[in-house]
Amino acid sequence: MIEPLLSKPLYRGKIKELSDEELFILDKDMKRQIQNGHPDQRSIINKRSENDRVLNHKELNRFHYECLSHVRKFFYDILAVDERHAEIFITQSWLNLNESGQTHPPHWHPNSVLSGVIYLCTNDNDAICFEGKPVFPGLAFSENENSDSTSKLSDFMCQRVKVEKNDIILFPSNCFHSVELVDDRKLPRVSLAFNTSVSGALLGDMTQLASAV
Repeated sequence: MIEPLLSKPLYRGKIKELSDEELFILDKDMKRQIQNGHPDQRSIINKRSENDRVLNHKELNRFHYECLSHVRKFFYDILAVDERHAEIFITQSWLNLNESGQTHPPHWHPNSVLSGVIYLCTNDNDAICFEGKPVFPGLAFSENENSDSTSKLSDFMCQRVKVEKNDIILFPSNCFHSVELVDDRKLPRVSLAFNTSVSGALLGDMTQLASAV
């Protein structure tokens, strides 16, 4: 029997349908785009909004609070972080646009605790892909293509999480993740991503240090 060992937590929830006014504000930001990644990859790398504080629009206060409510539920209720010693809040927030033939290579979000992605427009079988560390670092093995095992080495290297419109996904910001290259998207894939930070004492009792490291 195979069991996961020290797996990382991933939170999935649903947001409410956005109002016409909220969508209008987001659409205005999406029209001012910049390239994600290196200019030499312009033909295949997705684009993002120039504004990286999208949720700071006063017209999006309700939406901002809803996103933060999911973050707080994950951080305090599920992961059981002591709210008395650490306050979590949203920092950057931006829009991503993936059209046919575009991808977003594996990356992670520095200077952040939890990262989130909200899917505003998706296609059938859309997903976010998470990259794992090698089971045997420094070694490469050929995989038996004829094996029907559900625990192949490659299964521990990449996990594909299907997503739909109005899904919100939250995960530790040091997780490598990517967007697949799809040649025949019927609709542009639009998402809103955000980062978080914390303030406070973090570890409330200094006597806990020995057991916390």
